[in-house]
Amino acid sequence: GELLCVRACQAMTNLVFGVPSSKITYGIELGFFEKVMQLIQRNAENPEIVASSLGLVGNFVMNVDAMEVEIAEHDMYSVLYDVMNGLAVQHGYVAQLCCRIVSNALSTFGYPCLMEIDGHELHYNIVNYLGIHWNFS
Repeated sequence: GELLCVRACQAMTNLVFGVPSSKITYGIELGFFEKVMQLIQRNAENPEIVASSLGLVGNFVMNVDAMEVEIAEHDMYSVLYDVMNGLAVQHGYVAQLCCRIVSNALSTFGYPCLMEIDGHELHYNIVNYLGIHWNFS
């Protein structure tokens, strides 16, 4: 089950990368964004499932303004906060994927995203990772 889940997320990540229409079709219309957010929450202690899911979230939020409603409806920033204060502290590759989501969301949604990042204090997590995982202290 776990390996299949990871492979499915990886395949979907490749499918939606750089194709806005597929992000809308799969992420919004077919509900995969909601499903992947649930997958992250249900598997909060499993770094492989969370990492593959975060890769998909990172692609969903890149360059598609229509995803802003999905992000709000499924509380992406709160889910990201939980991951950033959980698995990402112990696993550098999970931290890297969290940072990628923040970067992609910022470049896509701008100031409203910045306000969410500030409200959830995600920037503090990123600064902490610089010291924990990447030896910037």
